[in-house]
Amino acid sequence: MTEAQMEPVTGPRSHSNAEAEHTLTKASSFPAHVLPLTGSLPKPSLSALPGLVVEPGMHVTLQCRQPHRSSLWRVTFTLLKLGTPQPVQSQSPAGTLADFPLLSVRAQDAGNYSCVYYTRMVPYQVSQPSEVLELWVTDALPKPSLSAWPGPEVASGASVTLRCWGPLRGSRFALYKEGDDKTLPGTDPTQDGALFILTHVTLKDSGNYSCRYQLNTNGSFWTQHSDPLQLIVRDSQPSNTLLIVLSCVSSLLLLLLFCLLLLALLCQGSICRGECGKDRMKPLRD
Repeated sequence: MTEAQMEPVTGPRSHSNAEAEHTLTKASSFPAHVLPLTGSLPKPSLSALPGLVVEPGMHVTLQCRQPHRSSLWRVTFTLLKLGTPQPVQSQSPAGTLADFPLLSVRAQDAGNYSCVYYTRMVPYQVSQPSEVLELWVTDALPKPSLSAWPGPEVASGASVTLRCWGPLRGSRFALYKEGDDKTLPGTDPTQDGALFILTHVTLKDSGNYSCRYQLNTNGSFWTQHSDPLQLIVRDSQPSNTLLIVLSCVSSLLLLLLFCLLLLALLCQGSICRGECGKDRMKPLRD
């Protein structure tokens, strides 16, 4: 895998700010003078370096930044994780942004993050939560599933459609065949998957197939492969053994028919000879 570019990436809007506000009100380690306050300051932005999808053991920095129209300097930034009652980290930098390092991330670090900032001087004010950012660790990425239509067993010469379905919206899907290094081309991805159409299949198309996908948020990481799907292509032409059997049966039938015809001719000749002999044996009348 190639290393992701060091560009901040903002998170998807899959969760509402109401959840972040609920986490904020439940955060017991906030200063007592901050908790009762409602978000009166404009919300900050939250981004991730190097990206939203990372491998286990990598370092990630979540960067919380005040909006451009805000000029507050003496503020404290707090990083929140949805579903966690305690704030993850707090920083009181001299500027208008704070870096929250997540070191050697693991699967349990994946989740939805938000951040807020609040003043340290009277009058106390707190911001609205930032938009939610979803962090993924590759070990926690759900793998796709692969299915076949009309089914995993088809006759040669027919067409079969393999559908790769991902629970997350992917930017690119790839189909693989066991023993083949090349990826197979598919249609443009839809909302939850992509179609791979195999036309005029032959016996060589039989085998185990799997698929995987990339996330829209990061083009460097692929999910795990789906469980393998075995495609079976049946030969629609009669086999050589069947042809030999049919040929032998046809030959025997023709031979039997010839014998019956010959027997019929011999029998007819015997009858004729018998009748003629009887005619010759009759006495002549005066």
